[in-house]
Amino acid sequence: MSSHHPRHSLEHVVFAGGGTGGHLMPGLAVAEQLHRQWPGARLTFAGDGKLWQRDLVRAADCEYLDLPCHPLPRRLADAVRFARGEMAGYRTARAFLRRHRPEVVVGLGGFASVPMALAAARAGVPLVLLEQNAVPGKATRWLSRWARAVCLSFPEAADRLPRGCPIHVTGNPVRRAFFAGSRVAGTTADLQGATGSSLSRGATGILPVPCLAEASLPGVPAASQPSSTTSPDPGSLNQLLVLGGSGGAEALNRAMPEALARLSRAGVSLDDWRIVHQSGEEHVDATARRYALAGLSARVVGWIGEMPAAMHCSALAVCRAGGTTLAELAAARLPAVLVPYPHAADDHQRANARALAARHPAVVVDQVLPPVGRDDARGRLADASFEHRLASALVSAMSGSGGPLSPPAGPTPASEVPAPPANPSAATEVVELLLGAAASAASRAKTPRAG
Repeated sequence: MSSHHPRHSLEHVVFAGGGTGGHLMPGLAVAEQLHRQWPGARLTFAGDGKLWQRDLVRAADCEYLDLPCHPLPRRLADAVRFARGEMAGYRTARAFLRRHRPEVVVGLGGFASVPMALAAARAGVPLVLLEQNAVPGKATRWLSRWARAVCLSFPEAADRLPRGCPIHVTGNPVRRAFFAGSRVAGTTADLQGATGSSLSRGATGILPVPCLAEASLPGVPAASQPSSTTSPDPGSLNQLLVLGGSGGAEALNRAMPEALARLSRAGVSLDDWRIVHQSGEEHVDATARRYALAGLSARVVGWIGEMPAAMHCSALAVCRAGGTTLAELAAARLPAVLVPYPHAADDHQRANARALAARHPAVVVDQVLPPVGRDDARGRLADASFEHRLASALVSAMSGSGGPLSPPAGPTPASEVPAPPANPSAATEVVELLLGAAASAASRAKTPRAG
């Protein structure tokens, strides 16, 4: 896509939203492209103020604006608090737009995007939306009536948007590092660079997370903890990467140690595999303890700051099916076992997973929930069934038996095009749409009104 707009630069762009990593990361990818094209551009992210968001945004040399906002209430008793929060966020956003006059606002999706996006629509500031999922979220569906462009990751999402909506299937913007090079066996240095630090709630935001083999675990007998003295050379291992999203996935934290132990008991050797498990900050100790009790060595971390490096030195991923995670997997050409989050709005993660599996080496394992009001026995049965199906999905890949998810024998050819929703030019295409929206608004502002 080439630029033919009378406006050849953008001086100030506001990104609205980022309540989860899946919403924030595409915005950071577009910000990366904007800074590449115009190093002096001012970029502001407006979100709900979580510290990890602030840290990532500031690390990307962007500004951060804290906007009061709340998710849609589930109970009538929370409706007043929700309305007050939204009005406060809207007023703050409106004042910011009046004072700073950005050329365009980018809605990243989720409830955190609504105050700024709505203020932009009412103030006449061009609005461009990014939608990461195969089923558009409520915020995208509602805000699309005012948008100059809606950028989709999956073409399937178009069927869920209003007729006449200005749709552009750009793919999901991901950072260039995910596309760089080929996926090969990682070195110890690669692993340390990817997982050697964790985004924390500390003052600096960056604190080390010890490897499982580096420290004993409270409450776990020493005899049950894996020994690091007999481990193979880490540089020769395939890496299994378990991802639970920005907050971790408790179902994967519980099921993966047992599923891998099932493989080991069935005779599938894990000697050639290194396990890296992103559990969410609050679940590191409990998850590491489960691996130790299962007799498995694993590096458990709360957060992976350098996800491109982690994916490029991995042979297989097990993860949820958020739209941004899937775009990053496709960009890195990393085979995956996908476990859609069963409570996702409109079941969009299952739609995402099935859409990706039709284009990319991936298998979908549904986490079937037990009946409401289950007793402990039924709950244990449901958990055991999930662990069994997860182990079955892993066995061909991890045994190298030639299944569709087996680790490749060598580097992936650089000429291969990643499957949608990954698109190496997605961020560039979005920037072109931002330029067009800003140029159109400036042109209308200069046109004298008739009469």
